[in-house]
Amino acid sequence: WNNNNYLAYLVTCSGVEGPVTTSIGYTPAPDATGSTVSAIGCMKLSRQGTHMASVWTDPVVSTPQVFQSLMIVVLLDFNAMTGTFSNLRSDAVGPGTDILKGYGVEWSPSGRFLYVNDNGLVGGMASSSVYQYDVQDPDPMSTRTLVGGGSPAHGSMQLAPNGTIYIARLNGAQYLAGITDPDVAGSGCGYVNAAVTLGGVPST
Repeated sequence: WNNNNYLAYLVTCSGVEGPVTTSIGYTPAPDATGSTVSAIGCMKLSRQGTHMASVWTDPVVSTPQVFQSLMIVVLLDFNAMTGTFSNLRSDAVGPGTDILKGYGVEWSPSGRFLYVNDNGLVGGMASSSVYQYDVQDPDPMSTRTLVGGGSPAHGSMQLAPNGTIYIARLNGAQYLAGITDPDVAGSGCGYVNAAVTLGGVPST
């Protein structure tokens, strides 16, 4: 926060070594009103240990009366031997006239597909969009594909042992969304709006 440093620690049976610091990319910081909304978001390393992805919020207009923002998706290569990050690629999502806050991040089991979601207000309605990126493409950020979303808004994403990515739902929803086949391109990934019910317990 308030810098662009990525810290990598080597964890072994002997203890923890590091950190190795890589300074690269954007610097999330308080906006003109002092709001720390840019701190909202997640980051996650692929299971293969070769890529790191993160999402965060970029205020476009921030005044006491008006707030409009973009979701920023960042993709980095990671070298597990040196602990360094490189090859930054990014994508700014949204028209800049709504409130879009970067929120969830998850990888498909193979590490080929990256999934992210926003959490915001579109046209005054609380809603989210779930996007897929193909990291094997020479220009992965150009492959952004809308694969799901809607109301209520979506939260954090997590790959489960059964291979499904589950997504928290906000605003008192008593179920999780899911992506049942995350290693399939496009709509074939199997986004399900209500994949698991929680027996009357709110998702968050």
